[in-house]
Amino acid sequence: MIYPSDAGSDPRLFPPVLDVPGVADLLGLSIEETRRLIGEGWIDCASVKGRLLFHRDRVIEWLRNQRVDPDDW
Repeated sequence: MIYPSDAGSDPRLFPPVLDVPGVADLLGLSIEETRRLIGEGWIDCASVKGRLLFHRDRVIEWLRNQRVDPDDW
């Protein structure tokens, strides 16, 4: 799969179902960081024939829910 990799890319340009590299690109993280978040149960996924797959909109929703108040930095 090929994904937009520009930091300003519209998330809607990503396909509706992503694999691990697609999630990493969407979040701007390395594949290793993404796998760690998945392994720790932070990001919801499904396993289909041994592949981890993700709903793009759920990943975006998860990211929005991680918002941190600037006063807490």
